[in-house]
Amino acid sequence: MASIFLWLTLHIALLVPTLGRDKLVFVAEYARHGARHPKMKLAKWVHDPMGLTSAGMRQHYILGRELRKRYVEDRHLISPRYRPAEISLQASSKTRTIASAYAELAGLYVHGSGHTLADDSQRELAVPPNKHNYTEWIKKLGAGAVDYLYQILPVRAMGEGMDILLEPQEMCPAIDLMVKRFSQEHVVERKEHEQKYKGMYKELATATNFTKSKLTMSEATELRDFLICALVEGHSPINESYAYDLITRATEIYQYKKYDLHLSVGYGAQIVSKIMGTPFLTRTRALLLAAARDDLDGNKASELRYAMNVGSDTLMHALLLQLGVNSDKKVVPFASVMLFELFRNASTGTLDDFYVRFTYNQEIDENYSLPEFSRLIENNTYSDADFTRYCHHFGDETLDRPTFSLILIVAISAVLAVFAVGAGVAIYVRRRRRGEKEKAETLVDSATEAPINAP
Repeated sequence: MASIFLWLTLHIALLVPTLGRDKLVFVAEYARHGARHPKMKLAKWVHDPMGLTSAGMRQHYILGRELRKRYVEDRHLISPRYRPAEISLQASSKTRTIASAYAELAGLYVHGSGHTLADDSQRELAVPPNKHNYTEWIKKLGAGAVDYLYQILPVRAMGEGMDILLEPQEMCPAIDLMVKRFSQEHVVERKEHEQKYKGMYKELATATNFTKSKLTMSEATELRDFLICALVEGHSPINESYAYDLITRATEIYQYKKYDLHLSVGYGAQIVSKIMGTPFLTRTRALLLAAARDDLDGNKASELRYAMNVGSDTLMHALLLQLGVNSDKKVVPFASVMLFELFRNASTGTLDDFYVRFTYNQEIDENYSLPEFSRLIENNTYSDADFTRYCHHFGDETLDRPTFSLILIVAISAVLAVFAVGAGVAIYVRRRRRGEKEKAETLVDSATEAPINAP
């Protein structure tokens, strides 16, 4: 029961105070979006399938307030008012992640800290260029740029299928290929799994009033998701204690589908999770090293101090796997947060002066020297060349021998078929020409042997 409540809590108490008073140099954050509507529209309250809910907004707003207390008010890492050079803000292309980012920023940069006009004369000038009467709004806003001095912040979001950092699964053909191949190679295992949980599938359907008689694994997973979302929003169709129990038991279905199928854990090197985690971990490593070197040099070549990223649980699963901290396939709750904090606690003038504190919710809190953490990332990510090969060009591990052999056989067969058709056409043409030639010769012979009648 306690574990289910953990899924649904805000995970903000997880941000325990930083160690000692060592100098905080840089922070990289990756957070899952907050609570959302389910994919299946099985009730009237689901008005925005997969969109962020009010509970999800609240989760990220509180997260933002806690981060403000920690990094603005306590550690003074970033300024109270947004400065573009200090913080990078990025979300994946989904509306739920973009909305979560804005909710978190509303907590990080609270109302009342926004911009004001430089001069009173701007009050009459800073209006849209049309003939409407804006006197009411000019009076209401005063010198503020917007109501309540809210800070307007730019969240960077790439278009769908264009974000290699936060949505690598959308840009790497190899990932989709491997997931499909794994599913095809484990058809029998999947059917056995579906048979094993047949009763639970039916139980999920009954609990959510889903009328389909025979469920697929994907549908069963989505019904479990519906129950979780309904509980968070206060719309559970069944008794809450029973809902918690059913969700707990149905988690095995989710874990099998999410890890064994989508992340292809069955492949020894965990190629899929390694492909997915490489862009984010590589960038995080580069940011931490750059911040450390900048602090050593004292040049402050870059003012960047915080990198905020909001995405899905799919990437967080992959990151946890690559960092070796989620081998038991735990569920990633809504609004989960992963922080990489760079501290300096010595002054020898080398990278050994720094350490990285890695935290994930309240479950993980580990320290690494910066060189150690750098090696950890390097050993669990692909080089640029290998990433390109596995992501785009179907490397040896992606395109295995049976698949290659099948393609080769099909290709050779196609070439032979072309040759066969070509040869057949050539023979036909030669025979036809020979027949026409023999016919012409016969006509000539007949004309030569025919008697010439005198007039």
